[in-house]
Amino acid sequence: MLYVCFSGLKEGFIRYCKLVLCLDSCYLNGLLKGEILADVGRDNNNQIFSIAWAIAEIENWETWGLLEEISLLLPCVEHRFCARHMYAHWRRDHKGLDMQQLLWARYKATNEAKFRKHTARINTLKEVAHEDLMEKDPKYWSRAFFRTHSKCDSMDNNFSQACNSSILPTRYKSIISLFEDIRHYFMNRSLAKNLGVRVGSQYVVLKL
Repeated sequence: MLYVCFSGLKEGFIRYCKLVLCLDSCYLNGLLKGEILADVGRDNNNQIFSIAWAIAEIENWETWGLLEEISLLLPCVEHRFCARHMYAHWRRDHKGLDMQQLLWARYKATNEAKFRKHTARINTLKEVAHEDLMEKDPKYWSRAFFRTHSKCDSMDNNFSQACNSSILPTRYKSIISLFEDIRHYFMNRSLAKNLGVRVGSQYVVLKL
């Protein structure tokens, strides 16, 4: 497994980003098979902040055992599932607009009372659909049970997916070329953001 994390990105995440890490992977498409594992943060402007990336032969417990490793090393850290990924699997067996709307209502419920209300409705409509969804503890996927310290109510992993799509052309290359392309991309992106902040700080925006 190959792992890269620049000290500047690490420090930037600690000092300026929300306490949220988005973790995801994407496949290599060239002769070399494996996966790129990406670790992306969210800054205070809700923009992507890349932190680290790695290449592994396959996503398994040894290289990417999220639930096991996080529970073991960081037992007090909150863990969330991507609602879009869960819905994509769940809708294979439970189709229909009513089911979709009720499911997302459970995802977006902001308190336990609303969550129980939508739970009762979906349980009445299709009990099996409710049971399949409850195989995973709602504390991982419903806003009603999210902690507030991270100041983030996001239920999806779009940031990681956006990061993966930005390096799509380089996923066909060899290891060295791939790592160089990724390094150049994130260094240039960080520089552009830094310059943008410096230029923007020269102006004052008045609210009318």
